Amino acid sequence: MKLKLSILALVLALSTANAFAQHGAYEIKPANPKDVESIEAIINALYEVISGEANEERDWTRFKSLWHPEAKLVMVTPSNDSTAEEISMDCDEFIKLSSNHGKISSFYEVETFTKTDMVGHIAQVLSTYVIKSSPDQKGYQVRGVNLFQLFFDGKRWWILNCTWENEVQGMKIPAQYLGN
Repeated sequence: MKLKLSILALVLALSTANAFAQHGAYEIKPANPKDVESIEAIINALYEVISGEANEERDWTRFKSLWHPEAKLVMVTPSNDSTAEEISMDCDEFIKLSSNHGKISSFYEVETFTKTDMVGHIAQVLSTYVIKSSPDQKGYQVRGVNLFQLFFDGKRWWILNCTWENEVQGMKIPAQYLGN
């Protein structure tokens, strides 16, 4: 019985790997090894690459190199009646959304607090951020929370998913996640 279960598990693993290899959401460009060598490095690289001046072209090749090809990005938007909706996208959809916004406004997403939980080859990072129109701005326009799930394949870290919500329309970030 154990042999049958082992063979079944192996067949499922191989068929899943084959299906993944054939699907591939996009071509994986090699990442800068320094960007993906640690959890801190990959999160810092992400914030760096999405931030910049209006009309300044972002390095979207670098951006995509941080993400697993099947990654999902999920924006949660609250409404006035205490409900919320999620908008799911892949990296290409996020790039399109961000590129349009980046043509209009300068955008700097700056991490203010982080909490990381890690078990084996996986990690979850809660990262509180503020959004500013310039890196020197004293205050901020809005703040929010990113929840990242990451995976270490033995060679590098990958961002598997990110879900985020901005502090708007009654959503308040708990004090323990605000940092200084």
